[in-house]
Amino acid sequence: MKKLSVLFLAVFMIFAYSCKNEGVDKKQLKEELKKEFLTEMENEDVKNDEVINEEVKNEEEVIVEEKVVSNSKIAELIGLKFGGVEPFWSIKFTEDIAYFTPNIGEEEIPLKIKDINVNGNMISMFVSNEQFGYEFSVIVRKENCTDGMSDYTYPYSINLEFPDDNLVGCGGSPK
Repeated sequence: MKKLSVLFLAVFMIFAYSCKNEGVDKKQLKEELKKEFLTEMENEDVKNDEVINEEVKNEEEVIVEEKVVSNSKIAELIGLKFGGVEPFWSIKFTEDIAYFTPNIGEEEIPLKIKDINVNGNMISMFVSNEQFGYEFSVIVRKENCTDGMSDYTYPYSINLEFPDDNLVGCGGSPK
């Protein structure tokens, strides 16, 4: 488009200069053509910037929508603490990270939450942290659960499914 505009401007300027009509101010005509050309180029640049900005905005909206959808799947779990006995492990969830403590007094390990699925009263996900060597599935069910050591009943049961072991426990605020 720019090449075509430049070509048009050049042809028109040659035509204007070759015109022998004394009533036409060639200098004024040249300035007007230059001004029109620059305005057209600026408008083209603005249009290109608008397209680029719209594409970036659309990409950001898609990313935000994906994050919101993922987070809404585990929204009811965020802020709740889950745990089990023998060993006394615990896990809690934020929007995209699970924090797992393998046993009382051990370091809390951050795990990236992936592959969240909701099926009725069950939420399943895969969590991992390659640096610490942890990869396992988490299954949370909205059902009454007792931990076997207290008289408390919790609103959620939880299973941590490791490749070679399973841990079971409860979570949420006791009833």
